[in-house]
Amino acid sequence: MLSREGIMALVFTGERMIPGISPKRIEDDHLARYRFATRYVYNRYILDIACGTGYGTRMLLDGGATYVDGVDIDEEAISFAQETYGASQISYYTEDICSFNHGRKYDVVVSFETIEHVPDYSCTLSNLYNLLHDRGILIISSPNRLITSPTATSFKDKPDNTFHTHEFSIPELTAILAEHRFTVRRNNIFGQRQQLFFGNNYITKIYNYTFNPMFRADAEVKPITRMSPRYFIIVAEK
Repeated sequence: MLSREGIMALVFTGERMIPGISPKRIEDDHLARYRFATRYVYNRYILDIACGTGYGTRMLLDGGATYVDGVDIDEEAISFAQETYGASQISYYTEDICSFNHGRKYDVVVSFETIEHVPDYSCTLSNLYNLLHDRGILIISSPNRLITSPTATSFKDKPDNTFHTHEFSIPELTAILAEHRFTVRRNNIFGQRQQLFFGNNYITKIYNYTFNPMFRADAEVKPITRMSPRYFIIVAEK
């Protein structure tokens, strides 16, 4: 259950989702990811890293987690999370994703819409790997660069979104996870807002104008079809 108390304490800038304040399309996308993650949390100790305003941390607890740690680098967001989505089985921390370590291991680490914001993604993934129990899982999401930044030819190019330092394609992030010792199985890659991909910017503009897939395609997390997702979610194993 998501509380609405105190939501006016933060202003939506486009960088993080605030329930009741962010545009509905953005809210739908974020909530759908956390609903998906609740499939993996029952009776487990969870880390929600880059938890933002804490709505998803509370969803993971309500989904059956034994305990959830929520971590974000933004002190204001963590204060908001503690006030709005606090519970006896949740602890919130203001810390960096590359260095967070309280000497405990987690069964599941959730990292949604984070990797594209972090300049040192290698440090990030190395730390998340170390924070997991053996056979623990990382549930990680990312914008699909082919859809969200079509003029960027690789993850080294600057994305269209000013808040992002890089964006990945599915094969790129899958390969990078493997380089950091994660196992990614084909049936553990999922998508949101799945749509046609043309590889031609002119045709893409016509398609987007005509069909508006960013809004009309389904926000729910589902196995990837022959179409391309706007966002993808990988369930990687340690």
